[in-house]
Amino acid sequence: MSLARLVVRNAFRHPLRSSLLVLFTALSVFLGCFLRSVVTTLDAAVTQASTNRITVQSAVSLFAELPAAYRETIAQLPGVESVNRWTWFGGTYRDGKNFFPRMAVDFDLLFAQYPELLVPADQQRALLEDRRGCLVGRGLADQYGFKVGDAIPLMGTNYPKADGSAWDFNVRGIYDVAPDAVFNAKVMFLSWDLVDEVRRASPDAAIVGSRVSLFWVKVRDGFDAQAVMAAIDARYATGPTRTLSQTEAAFRASRIAALGNVAGFLGWIGAAVLFAVVLSAGNAMAMAAAERGRESGILMSLGFPARRVAFLVVAESMLLTGVGGVLGAGGARAAVGALRGLFAEILPVFMVDSGTVIAGVVGAVAIGFVAALLPAVRQASLRPLEVLRSE
Repeated sequence: MSLARLVVRNAFRHPLRSSLLVLFTALSVFLGCFLRSVVTTLDAAVTQASTNRITVQSAVSLFAELPAAYRETIAQLPGVESVNRWTWFGGTYRDGKNFFPRMAVDFDLLFAQYPELLVPADQQRALLEDRRGCLVGRGLADQYGFKVGDAIPLMGTNYPKADGSAWDFNVRGIYDVAPDAVFNAKVMFLSWDLVDEVRRASPDAAIVGSRVSLFWVKVRDGFDAQAVMAAIDARYATGPTRTLSQTEAAFRASRIAALGNVAGFLGWIGAAVLFAVVLSAGNAMAMAAAERGRESGILMSLGFPARRVAFLVVAESMLLTGVGGVLGAGGARAAVGALRGLFAEILPVFMVDSGTVIAGVVGAVAIGFVAALLPAVRQASLRPLEVLRSE
C-alpha cells in the first residue's frame, strides 16, 4: 500500500470526526475569505477611483449644504471641465425599512462624468425629456422589481408635497456598472431641476435659496487635480460658505474611515477564527494519533522510520483541512453574487479575488500542518517495544 493511499484511509477512518473537521474548516475559511474580501473591496474602492473627478463639499460637514450658485463660479476656474450638482432628496419608499440612496443630479453631466455607468442611449434621452424621470441601478431594480416605465412613489421628507401625498417618479432608465468599476448599483437618481423647482415653491425659498449637498467636478485633461482643488478652496476661503475639495479617492477613503477601524476589527475576528480552527484540528489529530499508537509501534518495529510515522499524521491533517479550505474558499467565490446583494449599500462592488481564494486554501493547509506538529512529534517519539507491551 502506498503512503498516499494510507493517508487517505487514515483520514476517513472515522467519517463523522473527519467530516466535522472538514465542515468546520470550510466554514472558517469561508468567513476568513469574506472578512479579507471586505478589506480588499474597500481598498479597491479607493485605488480604482477616477483621477480626474473631485468632490466639493462644505468645510463644516458633508451634511451642510452649499449654495447652488457656486456651480457657475467653480465652472469658470482654470482646469474645470464640468460641475454636477448632487442633492440628497431623502424620501420614504413604502416604509422606512426600504432604504436606498436617492440623489438629485444633472443627468447630462452624470453620463458625461461617469462613463462606467452603462445606460442605453434611448433611456438617456427619455431621462432628459421627463422632468419626473428617474434612473435606478440594476441592483435596486432586481431587489424591488423595478422596470422601465414603472412609477416609484416616494413620500417626501426633505421635500414633502404640500398636500402630503407621495411623489411619483417614472423609471426611465436602469444603469449597469462596467466590469471592475466601483459604483453603488443601488442608487436612485432624480432630476436636480425638479428638486430645485420644489424648493423654490416652498415658503422658505427666499431665505434659504437653492442649495446642493456637494458638487462633482471633472478636471480637464492635462490639468493637475490638486491645483484645481486648491483654487476652489481658495476662492471660498472667506465665505460665504467655505469649501472642502477632495479627490474621489480621498472622498471614498473618508467615507470608509467614518465606519471606524474596519481592518483592525476584522483582523481580530479573523485571528479568533484562526485560533479556533487550530485548536479544533489539533484536538482531532491528537485523538487520531492516540488511537493509532499500536499501529505506529508496529510500523516502527518493522523498520518504518519515525519521521515517516510523523509524516502520516501531518499529511492526514493537511488533507482534511485542505479539503475544507477548498470547499470554503470555493463557496466564498460562488457566493459573491448573493453577498454583493446583501452589502451593496456598504460595499458597492463586493468581490472575492483569486488572491483571496488561494490564500484561503493555502492558509487551511498551513493550519493543518501546524495543528498536527505536536501529535506527529509524539507519534515519532514512541518506543515500539513499550507500545506493544502496553497493549
